[in-house]
Amino acid sequence: MAKILIRHKPQLTVKKALEIFRHSFSDLYEVHEGSVLKGPDFIIKKNAFSGVEVHLLQEEGQTAFKIWPTIPSIGARWVMAGIIPAIVLYFTSWRKLLKEVKSFGYAPHF
Repeated sequence: MAKILIRHKPQLTVKKALEIFRHSFSDLYEVHEGSVLKGPDFIIKKNAFSGVEVHLLQEEGQTAFKIWPTIPSIGARWVMAGIIPAIVLYFTSWRKLLKEVKSFGYAPHF
C-alpha cells in the first residue's frame, strides 16, 4: 500500500477524482467505480490479473490517495490465490502500474 499526498483540496470528491483518473488513463486502462461496501473508491484495471485500488482520503489539512495492487477479476483471484502468484504479479505487472499511478498523483490536475 502507498499513500500519495497531493495539494490539499477539500472540494475534491470521489466522483471528481474518478473523472480525472478516467480522463488521464482511459487510453491505457479501464477505470471503474469501486464497490459500495467499504471497498476502494475506484479501480484502475490493466487486465483481469493486474489493477490498482484507489481510495481518496480527505483528512484535516491534507488530501491523499491510498493505493494498493489488486486482482480486479474475481475469477482471476481464484486462479491466482496464494503468496507465490502474488509475488510473481508484483514483479511482473503490479510494480509498473503502481509506479504509473503514483507519478500521476503529482500531475498538475491535483
